[in-house]
Amino acid sequence: MVKIDYLCEIFENQLPLLYTLLQGEVSDIFYICVGNQLVGTINRVTDGWEQIGGRKLSEEFIEDIGSFIERQLPVPSYASN
Repeated sequence: MVKIDYLCEIFENQLPLLYTLLQGEVSDIFYICVGNQLVGTINRVTDGWEQIGGRKLSEEFIEDIGSFIERQLPVPSYASN
């Protein structure tokens, strides 16, 4: 199980919000949570990251989370998908 805290500060008119990113297995999707509430799920694809489920998240937000994950974790097997 991978658990990463992500502080979102990319939106001008919004206070920073702490998200928890969870992944069960190396090749699994990432679950995006605020507190104990699931907000969405994202997955690594060939040319970046895509949202799979949950509330509609902006592309900017998804790409920022994806970049953050890539900086925090060594290149896992999901990076080749």
